[in-house]
Amino acid sequence: MIRLLLALSPKAWRRTYGEEFAALLEQTRLTPRAVLDVLAQAATFHASARRTRFLVGAAVLVSIGVEVVARRMGLAVNVVWVPHTPAQMVALLALFAPWAALVVRAGRGRSLHPPARS
Repeated sequence: MIRLLLALSPKAWRRTYGEEFAALLEQTRLTPRAVLDVLAQAATFHASARRTRFLVGAAVLVSIGVEVVARRMGLAVNVVWVPHTPAQMVALLALFAPWAALVVRAGRGRSLHPPARS
């Protein structure tokens, strides 16, 4: 079970911390809660290792969701529209907000890529 739990973490993390983590797991009672904690942490490690893909994917999903809602509410007829009402303006801003956040983040020197490990 310990080898399986360890295999769920990213390879680079396992190279650095794998032996120590395996020893910790050997000393820990593997309750369902402990296993869920390890699964959640492995998912977090994978997400942060793929931060750029995650952020861009999230921006795409938010934009698609806003577009679908705006079209169902009759605020838009195509992907990008000219707003004529305050509700349309809010929907248009919501459509582009995640992309603006990515641009601002990159502009502030906070790279979309995680820092390289030495």
